[in-house]
Amino acid sequence: ISTIISTYDNLIKDKYIDSACELSVLYEKIKDLDYFCDKIVFIDGFAGFAAHEYKILEVILKQSKNTTITFCTDSHINNNKYDLFYYVNNNISILKEVASKLNVAIAEPVILNKAKRFNNDEMKYVEKYAFSDNKSVRNSAENVSIYRANGIIDECNYVASNISKLLRKGIKAQRIAVICRDMDKYQN
Repeated sequence: ISTIISTYDNLIKDKYIDSACELSVLYEKIKDLDYFCDKIVFIDGFAGFAAHEYKILEVILKQSKNTTITFCTDSHINNNKYDLFYYVNNNISILKEVASKLNVAIAEPVILNKAKRFNNDEMKYVEKYAFSDNKSVRNSAENVSIYRANGIIDECNYVASNISKLLRKGIKAQRIAVICRDMDKYQN
């Protein structure tokens, strides 16, 4: 097996990049460059990092003037493995160890506990109570509806039906957006 893998690696070397090796290739290219030197870096949208990504983060932390990394958690100091944000919190701990190893100072975390992304009271209500123990439900909502689908096909049909209704009401297609977390599941 080792001979086969070695032969395969030699055949594709300098011709193709195996997607599993992209981060290793990136690391090898940036580790000796001063690309991040004196730059301010912002990293957002990650719940955690893979081993190769930590190696890249080491380079960034070592070189950058300042690095800000955001994490979605409301319990960053909680190490309880049953905590909803345990995976995120564990990655924060690993990142702190990486920074400590590099003698990079870590500022106190900035906790954003006030929702500012919605100008709509109904969306603020959903964000606040969707995953809480509070079982109260508003009786009326113009801008938010919750649908419990039986699967992805049912969910897509429901969304398509609602888009059709909006188009028939005269809403322009450019004003409609469908947002999903995992496009691979919904692509077909």
